[in-house]
Amino acid sequence: MPIYRMNARDRWRVRIWQKGRRKDWIFTGSKAEARQFEARMLMQGLPMPVEPPSASAAPSFSDFCVNQYAPHAVAHLRPSTWNGRKYQVARFMRFFETRSLDGISALDVEKYKEQRLQEGIRASAINDDLKVLRVILQYAIDLDLPVTIPRFKRLVERGKRRIEAWTEDEVGRLLAACAEVSPEILPMVVFLANTGCRKGEAIALHTRDIDLEHGVVHIQPNQDWSPKNNRPREVPISDSLRPWLEQIPPGREHAFVCPDTRRKWAMWPERPWNRAIKAAGITGGPHRLRHTYASHLVRKTGDLFLVSRILGHSHTRVTEIYAHLLEGAVQEAGKAVSFPAGTTPSVLDARQRWGMAR
Repeated sequence: MPIYRMNARDRWRVRIWQKGRRKDWIFTGSKAEARQFEARMLMQGLPMPVEPPSASAAPSFSDFCVNQYAPHAVAHLRPSTWNGRKYQVARFMRFFETRSLDGISALDVEKYKEQRLQEGIRASAINDDLKVLRVILQYAIDLDLPVTIPRFKRLVERGKRRIEAWTEDEVGRLLAACAEVSPEILPMVVFLANTGCRKGEAIALHTRDIDLEHGVVHIQPNQDWSPKNNRPREVPISDSLRPWLEQIPPGREHAFVCPDTRRKWAMWPERPWNRAIKAAGITGGPHRLRHTYASHLVRKTGDLFLVSRILGHSHTRVTEIYAHLLEGAVQEAGKAVSFPAGTTPSVLDARQRWGMAR
């Protein structure tokens, strides 16, 4: 299932073999985008198994993923989870190709890790891939198929760095750059900067979830998206965000909020975002807007529990990555709670010395 560079710049021939039949596409874009396109094509139109899998012979890894695991995952995973996992599954299908389920060895896994490292992929991302591989093979065991789960050795991950956030000036430059070179994503960026929502939550947000009367946005599951921990929450509407939400035409309660076409985007618009980032003279992805919102909220309120509630963290341990921002708040706490004793240490000492203490 290779990808071939064509004569024209940024043009690729994507070739996929399925069930002994070849399919070709001409794709325009970067190599990474062509790989993503290949993965999507691999995962589209997945057939359901015609008959129960045989326990006498191990199917190939690719056939098992298409016929058994993918339909199972689509039925049991949230759409957002499967939307990311299908690319991981497609990568394994490309790597193992016709290898049988019981023919995947520890050496194969080591070669996979080495290949991904050479591609510049972080150790943490490779370890996430290996978790998915173990899940796939474990499901084969659940179906009583002959399969071997090799021993997995996790790559050593570098220690976590402090969260990187943009300053108020940098956010201002980003918004100005969006208005200049990528106006189509400006409503989305304004929303993310003022709510700290995840990009998927913003993309799938319905207008019916906007409560201007009470000044909150309801982040809750719908047919297009489910929050990461599956728990609904409320996010306050800031004064800067309110005008952008008030301009939504009435009677559009089933429309999507952020895309200017009121139609749901399939994925995050990378190219308009990259243009804006470059024009603003900063670096980072859209998730940094979430870190930026949280960082500024911690500095101004000193309330980690409030930040955890607004961001929708599953546990306050997740919010503790912002704890180092509380250094100034600790000093301020000394002024916040102060109960006077009605006397001073020196007066009390004098009374005790002269036997006047009561």
